[in-house]
Amino acid sequence: KSVVFTCIVSNSVAPVSRSVHVTVVEPGTVTLCPQSDDYGVSWPASASGPAVLADCPKRGTGLASRICEQRDFGRPEWLVPDFSDCVPEEVIEITNEFRGLTYGYQKTNGSNVLQSCLKFASTHGATFLPGEGGILLALLQE
Repeated sequence: KSVVFTCIVSNSVAPVSRSVHVTVVEPGTVTLCPQSDDYGVSWPASASGPAVLADCPKRGTGLASRICEQRDFGRPEWLVPDFSDCVPEEVIEITNEFRGLTYGYQKTNGSNVLQSCLKFASTHGATFLPGEGGILLALLQE
């Protein structure tokens, strides 16, 4: 049994919505991945299937996701979580600088944006969570 709940909030600017997929599991019918505290996130016990979403740890805004996957019969296992949607405020600022540059606002130059990317990666690279550096790579590809 499963259902999708959607919350829609509307104001004078625009409507915003967020949906969540809820799977109801009756006790004893399915083997669950156990609750675990990994990568600064408390992941709830979950059945295999859709990704479990959780708030990003400390420095990032957005949602982290993790999948509980059925490996063998009766043996579900957590996969490595994905933090690619967890964006630190510093990276949002770098992205905004880059966007301004590409739109012709010239508040900065390409060299400064690259230096900001390098500085962030150098100071935080050793503690990047899985997928967390992806937004910087995508920015550099542009």
